[in-house]
Amino acid sequence: MGFYHMKMGRKRRDHQQKQRPKAREILPLIRDNFRITGKSPRFLIQAVKDPDGANLDRVQLIKGWRDQKGQLHEKVYDVALSDDRGTDPTGKVIPVGSTVDVKKASYTNTIGNPELAVVWLDPAFNANERAFYYVRVLEIPTPRWPALRCQVLWH
Repeated sequence: MGFYHMKMGRKRRDHQQKQRPKAREILPLIRDNFRITGKSPRFLIQAVKDPDGANLDRVQLIKGWRDQKGQLHEKVYDVALSDDRGTDPTGKVIPVGSTVDVKKASYTNTIGNPELAVVWLDPAFNANERAFYYVRVLEIPTPRWPALRCQVLWH
């Protein structure tokens, strides 16, 4: 896009219409930076509960990668836990609990956190493997939708 400059009789670009670099141009630069430096990527993750929703239970980061043989792998990391919880001796996360009242199809936000934030560094980073990352946020238990529908229809 541009505008036609009347005096000069030629098309000139508007200074506000600069082209942005495309994601396919930027991502290889980011990937190559980690490959060259060998340093693990650092992720700043922040999750906030929906204003009308349940508190948060945990934040998980899922890493997927292809090994040297081309085999696809995934690993789930629990990177932030609510209520200052930890893990049991086997490494599993201690459950957050439940405030669900099945008969009333309700719950209370007395457990969990309204916000979770963490800076996470990949402990198993290998610059020679192609990897992808994504974040998953889990809420505390809430009544299932059939229970909510029944509560509305029959009470």
